Amino acid sequence: MRLSLPLAPLASLGLVLLVAGDARAGGFEVPTQAAKAAAMADAFVAQVNDPSAIFYNLGAMALLEEKPVLTAGLGTYGLNQSLYQGLPPGIGAGTTGEQDQNIGLLPHAYVVKGLEVLGNRIKLGVGAYSPYLWLTQWKSADTFSGSGISLLTDLKVYDIAPAVAIKISDRLGIGGSFVYRIADLQHVRRLQEIDPFTGEPLTFAQREFDSPTQDGFGLNAGAVFRFNDRLSAGFSFRSGIEIDFSGTAIFREIPTGRAPGVIGGDIPFDQQIAATTEIEFPNQTVVGVAFGVTEAIRLEIDLVQTSWSTFEDLDFGYPTQEELDEEYPQDFGNTVTWRIGASFKTRSGSEFRAGVAQDESPQPNMSVGPLLPDADRRIFSFGWGKDWLDTAFQWIDFDQRQILNNRDDFNGNYNGNAWLFVVTVSQ
Repeated sequence: MRLSLPLAPLASLGLVLLVAGDARAGGFEVPTQAAKAAAMADAFVAQVNDPSAIFYNLGAMALLEEKPVLTAGLGTYGLNQSLYQGLPPGIGAGTTGEQDQNIGLLPHAYVVKGLEVLGNRIKLGVGAYSPYLWLTQWKSADTFSGSGISLLTDLKVYDIAPAVAIKISDRLGIGGSFVYRIADLQHVRRLQEIDPFTGEPLTFAQREFDSPTQDGFGLNAGAVFRFNDRLSAGFSFRSGIEIDFSGTAIFREIPTGRAPGVIGGDIPFDQQIAATTEIEFPNQTVVGVAFGVTEAIRLEIDLVQTSWSTFEDLDFGYPTQEELDEEYPQDFGNTVTWRIGASFKTRSGSEFRAGVAQDESPQPNMSVGPLLPDADRRIFSFGWGKDWLDTAFQWIDFDQRQILNNRDDFNGNYNGNAWLFVVTVSQ
């Protein structure tokens, strides 16, 4: 394999622990962890043929050829627009809101090496990627009517996955990995009370939660079977992982013009106090079939089941001042997503790819709000690859979602779309 830029993969590998962005699938999952797969709407579990098998299907790692041994890359994500239009009844009626158009980075890197034992049937590898990202940030904190629920939610998640795969036969490979997950979380909201003099809500503080990096552990597994050169089937499982966040919160006082104690009671303004929360990330199962229509054209269809029902709430507790505890019920439901991808290989060695996916939101109407305004979405993708370079572009179109029964009485319409560009290089 030709490689004109031998340092490029290593440079991307170095970025993995330094940068991250926000590129969500249903809920706050990130299914896009390599450009080749991204170009086919991540329909890749049955045909993965590079070291990104560490993420997409560990069984396929066993059937990889000797090269490439390293793939690494970077995705750029942009929120094109995310809008809110308030509806009655409730506190948002007649108001509007808009999220910041954040642009983030989504790195990934994988290394695979065969062992010269048992006829080179065993392969070892390690991958680093970011499978979940959650960034919701609303503009105009002083005027946004949902500021008392959430202004900023920023969750960053990184996995490091040492893996092993065994080639059972020339057609069957199985594999597994240990997953070490690290994550950090920030959340900001405003606090309001009814002014006893005017009867209107009065903002008196901004609560800022910040957790240092916390960790958890999980297991992944996969298998692939190649019936012949044109037909293959794949299976992948990723276990759920729970992370407890132990951090601090500070309640920054916002002047109200009222006498001390009239608004805010006994809240310890401008002091750091202990605060906790937890997130239980879901397990996920992917099955798919890939088949060659011709020698040049290949199609794949995948089904993805994600057990989001484990994400029941995002509550904030204050062990030394339990009267300040906050509840954010989520009550996510399990989802099923389908993905279809296709590739066309030219005689020159270039490969053109395209795909489409229908991604189901796990979030019920009652919890859709400023904390997370999720919705079903359609993903349209295309890309190109040759030799050491693969590229992909995705357009993510969210369904408009009308909420009339929000738990916090914050009803309205939500609408938005986003894009994702990914580059992966191999050596």
